[in-house]
Amino acid sequence: MSDAIKIMTKEDFLLNIPKSNKERRRLDLSLRNTDNCKVELLPNSLVGNFLIPDKKNLTENEALMGFYVTKDEIILIGEKFENRKQFIKYEEEVSQEGRAPIRVLFDLMEFIIKDDTLFLQNYELRLSDIEEELINRETKEFDKKILKVRKELLALQSYYQQLTDMADTIVEDDYNMVDENQERLYNIYAKKTDRLFDHVNRLKEYTMQLSELHQSQIDIRQNEIMKVLTVVTTLVMPLTLITGWYGMNFRRMPELESDYGYVVIIVISIIVLLVEVWYFKIKDWFN
Repeated sequence: MSDAIKIMTKEDFLLNIPKSNKERRRLDLSLRNTDNCKVELLPNSLVGNFLIPDKKNLTENEALMGFYVTKDEIILIGEKFENRKQFIKYEEEVSQEGRAPIRVLFDLMEFIIKDDTLFLQNYELRLSDIEEELINRETKEFDKKILKVRKELLALQSYYQQLTDMADTIVEDDYNMVDENQERLYNIYAKKTDRLFDHVNRLKEYTMQLSELHQSQIDIRQNEIMKVLTVVTTLVMPLTLITGWYGMNFRRMPELESDYGYVVIIVISIIVLLVEVWYFKIKDWFN
């Protein structure tokens, strides 16, 4: 581990800052508010934290990492042992001898999004699989699946927006901690996270299209059911008329006293039904 980068708990970090330090209170407040990614500019330093979502469980697990950057050193601040192990991994990959701490922070920010384009492409494949299931009418638990995806995309969208805001804040440094070359790098980073944000936004639109497709399939199935019910009702209506007509049982109805009245009504009903079926068939109403 290089001398320029250190890993500490928040308690150890605050113990290393004299109580007379004017920045101490702001540092403490900044490290207490850890519900998002942020950076705060101070006269002689940058302080903030990353809230890095777990790619395996975007809505539940997040790795919290604070940072404190001066012109001479960068300190990564973590509370949990698991997170500290992650920080060591970050440090091993991004720390390079002779690089300014503000540049090491950039390398760290690059590191935490280095595989995100591929990760979002895998999301596209996941949504494509859901779309294929919809086309094949395998819509079991569709609402549950799509809701989970939307929650995850919302978390990613907020995450990338926060990273973009961090890069923009560093570029707007009023304390001359960032030189022109580093400013250019952070501008590139802001554009990169903005593209990731747009990618997530397109994926969200894709989920909306899938929801609309699902709803249209529901409407089509309902229309098919209504069509069947309409055809059946239309077929039965003349038979209902006949049975209602002869169900009146008036005394002077000749068919009621005929020996063949029952059979005649059955034959008439069958003929009416066959004529209806033939007519519906030539009109292609069964399809």
